[in-house]
Amino acid sequence: DLDGKKVTEDIFKGKKLTMINIWATFCRPCINEMPDLEFLSKAYAEEDFQLIGIACDVTYNDEGYYDKALLNKANEIADEITNVTYLNLLPSASLNHIKLENVYSVPETIFVDENGNIVDRSYIGSRSYEDWKAIVDSILANM
Repeated sequence: DLDGKKVTEDIFKGKKLTMINIWATFCRPCINEMPDLEFLSKAYAEEDFQLIGIACDVTYNDEGYYDKALLNKANEIADEITNVTYLNLLPSASLNHIKLENVYSVPETIFVDENGNIVDRSYIGSRSYEDWKAIVDSILANM
């Protein structure tokens, strides 16, 4: 995650639905929607739902470490600019191979079940709290 803690696919266990929002530090629409996503995360805190962000542009440098400037920028965006408390991840090699290498536009949002299987279509672009709430309610109702 952004704090350097190792995260595995076990983060999906026990949650019926996980919303994964793929964002970038250079993306103004991504950053602008993060407060609404925080509100959504808190609104569903008692539900079988969680929200996870992935800062997809925080990549490895030539030495094999995350680019420190981009990591610092991602932390500043999450912690100071948008004040989000939901989990934000860094892209790993396996995550790049599974999904991120096919991301061509940000923000992109996908939904997965407790086994990490995608359960709905991919959503390109930012949305309001109300729009995301309607989408989450619809997906949960159909699961």
